[in-house]
Amino acid sequence: ECDRFLDLYRSLASQSNIDVPPQIATQINKRKDKLDLRKCNLADSHVIVLCAVLMQLPIYGKINLQNNRIEARGISALVGVMQEHLRLMVAGSFSMEEMAELREVNVDGNPVSPSLQSLVDLYSYQEMLLYVRMRYDIREAFFVADPRGTGNIDAQSLQRAVKTYTGTNFSSEEADIMISQFGNQESRKINLIGFESALVLKLQTSQKKGKPALMPKMTAAQES
Repeated sequence: ECDRFLDLYRSLASQSNIDVPPQIATQINKRKDKLDLRKCNLADSHVIVLCAVLMQLPIYGKINLQNNRIEARGISALVGVMQEHLRLMVAGSFSMEEMAELREVNVDGNPVSPSLQSLVDLYSYQEMLLYVRMRYDIREAFFVADPRGTGNIDAQSLQRAVKTYTGTNFSSEEADIMISQFGNQESRKINLIGFESALVLKLQTSQKKGKPALMPKMTAAQES
């Protein structure tokens, strides 16, 4: 997929008479999901081509564009990709297992005003996309712990679901507390809505306190 991405970038850049900085080819072939394009001397034209490729091959969820020459047109193009990816995700037309929505972009060090509306929009869409991805990953973790699709899981399965999502152990005591607060105390089980509510609340609480508790684990693509 990385090769296809690079080939398409070169093709679209050629059609627009835009040069392809050597750093782009080097970074595209390094890893999936993350693209590090810091200090590549990229201008709006390079970013617009990049966004056109991301519309067709959404394989990079995180792009670092620090310290380039990106201005308003480039930022607007990035917002356009995020807006479209969010629309497709909400409509259920985006395969979140096979694709990577553009959810994190770092444009620090570029000649854009902090008050630029498209920059404000960029940060807003990042928050929305990260939230949608978080909800999706939480639901997937629940389904892993509920292979029969009963809609409810007990404390032991809850421990497995939390570990699937965070990559860390979740004690039986913590599972019992979560079920008491968000589940059915008579059956001692928790359904998807309760599980989702509990993890979202705990994530938001831990972020406010600056704690790393219950943060989602890195995927294989993100770790590579």
